[in-house]
Amino acid sequence: MKRAAHLWIALSFALPFTACVVTDGDDDDGAGTGDDTAGDDVADDVADDVADDAADDAPSTGADDAADDAPETGADDGADTGTGDMACVHTCGADEDCFQGGMDVGLVCQDTQCVDPDPVPPCADDAECIAMFSGWAFTPCTMGGGECDLTMQVCVDVGDGTGGCAYPAEGGALSCDMLMMGEVEATNLDDGSAVTVCGNANAYCDADTTFCSVRCVDDTTCGTLSCNVETGVCECDADEDCSALEGGTCVDTVCHYPGCADDSECTNPYDGGTIACE
Repeated sequence: MKRAAHLWIALSFALPFTACVVTDGDDDDGAGTGDDTAGDDVADDVADDVADDAADDAPSTGADDAADDAPETGADDGADTGTGDMACVHTCGADEDCFQGGMDVGLVCQDTQCVDPDPVPPCADDAECIAMFSGWAFTPCTMGGGECDLTMQVCVDVGDGTGGCAYPAEGGALSCDMLMMGEVEATNLDDGSAVTVCGNANAYCDADTTFCSVRCVDDTTCGTLSCNVETGVCECDADEDCSALEGGTCVDTVCHYPGCADDSECTNPYDGGTIACE
């Protein structure tokens, strides 16, 4: 009796539902025929409708959206490029680790890195850089000291209040053309007057790096690159121009060089220490 009662209750709930499905216009298989029974048709229709609704009407969420819509970043980018943001990093433990070819090249090990103990200080203006690349400080001089008289040069301010010998643009032992230099204005250290001497007029203080640099004047001063005479910057036109290091590519007239994917791609430029892709 209990089983019969349970069966009657189950059928009483099922009959309204199946009646709805049969009269719904969404029946995929049509009315049952042949050996199919009404129960079989109902089961088929319900399964088909549920599957179709789930596929057609449900919005895409979760993993599907993450795969389809998310931008490529992180590990994906690293896999695409083979390098990511990694680069070869040298680590030293002693000054000897910074030797090259058995020679002391003037670097010391500081905080596990090979550094110059006496780096070139940043520049303040173009005058300092012109003096540096003109070689005036090669022969130091003092106010009224006469150190430049023997070579028919002039004692000029090299930019920091100290003096150096420079050839005058006119009347010197050597002309500016012979020195492959141009004519620039400098300050005579002896009397403070302006004097025209031979110097590198293309030298300047780079505002971005605060270090001295030299503007190019033609392609012969740029190696494999081309000189942009308007900006004085050496630029590349194609990947082949970026031959300073292996694998260089030219992007927006600037050479870019690849990083690394693992330690095997790193070569130690020093005699000691370790190098790794980090």
